[in-house]
Amino acid sequence: MASVDALVLYIGEDVTYRITVTDADGERYDLEQFTDIEFEAKAQEGAPDPARIAKTLDGGDIVLLDQSAEATKGQADITVAAADSASLVPGTLRYDVIGIHATEGRKLIIAPSDLVVRGAVNLVPVAP
Repeated sequence: MASVDALVLYIGEDVTYRITVTDADGERYDLEQFTDIEFEAKAQEGAPDPARIAKTLDGGDIVLLDQSAEATKGQADITVAAADSASLVPGTLRYDVIGIHATEGRKLIIAPSDLVVRGAVNLVPVAP
């Protein structure tokens, strides 16, 4: 299971986070073994559903990089759209990433970490 530094999200921003998943020995994990991957951000660890932000591989918001190439094995991109953060307020959420394995069930692949939500000063769409 990998751990990562805090992610930063500006309210109203489209952003893609690249994650790299490694095993206990630091070797990159083949993410194709999972039938789905879930990213969830909540107010705190163990908070009841629904998540403030939820993204899945099945839903198309998580995209695997080429798992057969050494440079991108264990990597995936998680896309958060501007609309996903529209109702958030500045502060810190907690997120983790779960892989769903056909025989092993749900597996924590990114340990709970901070998602820092910040307000933007000038991130307002301008009409054409």
